[in-house]
Amino acid sequence: MKLLAAFCVSLFLADWGASVCRADESMPPAAKVIRSEALRKNNSPEGRPLPLAAHWHRRYCPLSYQIDLISKGSHLLPWLPTPVPQRDAGNALGENKAGLKTLRKWKMPFVLITGGQWEATLYDHKLKWRKLPPDKSPLVVPHEPIKGKDGKVKLTAKQLSPFGAVEPWRQVGEYWMGSPGMKAIQEAYPDPPMVIIVSNNEAHDLRWHEVGRKSKRYLDKYGKGRDNAFKRKVVAEGWIRRYGAMLTSMRGALVKDAWRKNSRFAAYSALGPNHLGRWSAWKTYSLITDKYVDPGPVIWGGAVAEYYDNHWQPQKSIWGAWSCQTEAMNMVLLKTEALKIKPEFWHEVIFWDGNLPGKQNDRYTTYTKKGFPPSPERYRGWVQYGMWLLTPRVAREWRSSADKRERWEAYFNAIIKAVDLVHSDKTLTRFWRKGKLVRPAENLHPFKTNVPQRLKDRNRWYHLRTSLDPEYPLKLNSVFPVFTLARVIGEKPNRQWLLYAHAPRGDKKGVEVNIPGYRKIRVNIALSGSFYHIGEKDDEIKQVGVLNKGA
Repeated sequence: MKLLAAFCVSLFLADWGASVCRADESMPPAAKVIRSEALRKNNSPEGRPLPLAAHWHRRYCPLSYQIDLISKGSHLLPWLPTPVPQRDAGNALGENKAGLKTLRKWKMPFVLITGGQWEATLYDHKLKWRKLPPDKSPLVVPHEPIKGKDGKVKLTAKQLSPFGAVEPWRQVGEYWMGSPGMKAIQEAYPDPPMVIIVSNNEAHDLRWHEVGRKSKRYLDKYGKGRDNAFKRKVVAEGWIRRYGAMLTSMRGALVKDAWRKNSRFAAYSALGPNHLGRWSAWKTYSLITDKYVDPGPVIWGGAVAEYYDNHWQPQKSIWGAWSCQTEAMNMVLLKTEALKIKPEFWHEVIFWDGNLPGKQNDRYTTYTKKGFPPSPERYRGWVQYGMWLLTPRVAREWRSSADKRERWEAYFNAIIKAVDLVHSDKTLTRFWRKGKLVRPAENLHPFKTNVPQRLKDRNRWYHLRTSLDPEYPLKLNSVFPVFTLARVIGEKPNRQWLLYAHAPRGDKKGVEVNIPGYRKIRVNIALSGSFYHIGEKDDEIKQVGVLNKGA
């Protein structure tokens, strides 16, 4: 019997292995790479995982569109919308049903994007949690009575509290992940190797600087007169406990073993404050403590970090000392801190160029008026700077949910090209995997105000000096005709560098760039970005990473 059982097992394994091979043979080559890189550990012996492209848009980027791009050779990590418990109960898969079958056939990891935030359901007036009595409510119990428009006194505010009841957080996690729509997706694809489940993470919550005037629970427990550091600490601890309860409940509500084992919960803007040090009151919008720069990496398994040229910040620009580029230099520190907390922290960067047609201060309009109209080429140069500075697992784009793909597809294609180039150019592949960021000796970062003592010695500046630089020390409106960075491999005298630079105001020729510890070189820098490989041994400079014609 034992021999017969062993023989049957061997036949089963052989048949299973053959089916896997057959599935692999039917996969597009890019799909195999996507699966391999998405599942690669952050600290694998081969080096960093190569980047993958993706979008936040769920309406105009169905799986059929994504699969078509993958079949043509693009390196996209598939995504689809997270089912909304009440709305999507009967048709969670919709037009993505066939695409999900393909993902299962290919054994592909994928991402679920939630356009809202799960915990916001706790203050939805249509559901039970909004109506709970103060002692059982997850919401703010006000210090002073609040009168509604109807003249009635409100016992709780429409705002989540870090001191509120914990049980509703567990319940809301189960409500989302135990929904009929989520069960339908798990039935359609019961054995994914990895699922990243992402929250928009912008719930209406109580800020630490509000606790002394808004929260009865806080005042009852701690009284008045506590300093700001104490308030940030107890608020951060409160969120860690409540979000932790919700996420634990969410995992437990998943019905398939593979989903419970292989799911990670990530959130938009959960890496920390990229505005660190920009102005004197920056900590007002931060939960920095003596222990953490931000509690986000303690709570979440990953972050979708913002690289936004916000249209509501007119002082900021893509060529300024206050820019996404300098904010992203802060995020190098934030990512380092996150990986200390969780070595396998999932890190994405989400890009948006501030384009909202018809809105006040739309970036495309304001830049055109200044003589620097937008283009996919300029966008690509700007995106690649963030990519090569932060080496994210995913380069994701954001556009308004009502904005049709036809209008912005050329810009998303610029991100796809930037990602595919890392995969296709051997030099870029090697430096992405193994290259170490070059940090100039001086910390010239313009965000230096009210920085905690323990972070003051951390050099957050990665731009290499050029012949076109503005005067130092920098002002927030200082103009950078070019932005540079470099990654290095090897030790002296056999070092090799990959220099990346882009010229956001138009191509620049004969720009002198200082490679720290080596020498100054002279290169041409394109609007769309330029890569140069520099070899110390042969004193050789060679342009690399050039797109093929028509790409």
